[in-house]
Amino acid sequence: MHLKIALFCVLIISISIGCDQQNENNEENNKNISSSKNINLSLPDVIKDLPVGISVINEPDTIYAEINIKPGKKFIWKHTTTIKALYNDLKILEFGTYNYKNDTWVLGDSSKKPYNSTDFDKWYCRKKNGIITFDYCKEGYITKNMEFIDPSNFCVRKDSLVSRDGLWYYIGVDSTGKKVMGYGRYITIDILKD
Repeated sequence: MHLKIALFCVLIISISIGCDQQNENNEENNKNISSSKNINLSLPDVIKDLPVGISVINEPDTIYAEINIKPGKKFIWKHTTTIKALYNDLKILEFGTYNYKNDTWVLGDSSKKPYNSTDFDKWYCRKKNGIITFDYCKEGYITKNMEFIDPSNFCVRKDSLVSRDGLWYYIGVDSTGKKVMGYGRYITIDILKD
């Protein structure tokens, strides 16, 4: 009889622990869902009302500073950016980087204006089966599900080490005139890369 009571107690404790663990997992998932909903509320005005139609991946998305070997600023935060049209062939109309400063999005490029399809053609080339082909874009056109990469992208050049929350954004238009966007977030770290 005591063995049955002991087994019953173990069963109740196991169920209780399992329920507590499930509640913790549910709470964590709910936090993640809430956070992902809030991300859309904190986008730059230029893209916040457009539907997503472009995948954007910055690699790495957490970027350490490097010494800039070119003339100009002392430090640079380098990465690659790969984009892909998700639903239709597109023409890239505009793209650029924004940094989140003082609770607002600020255009991050030094000219303080977005880039256009001519700039896109100079910097983005096709990536096929993980290999960069150096087949550069023409007139900003990208084909659905084909990857295009800027292999020498950077998000910040400064004379001092800085931390930033930022994103690269892209606006494209399909053959019906529908505009879509995509963005990829990044974080810069105020530490030199090893």
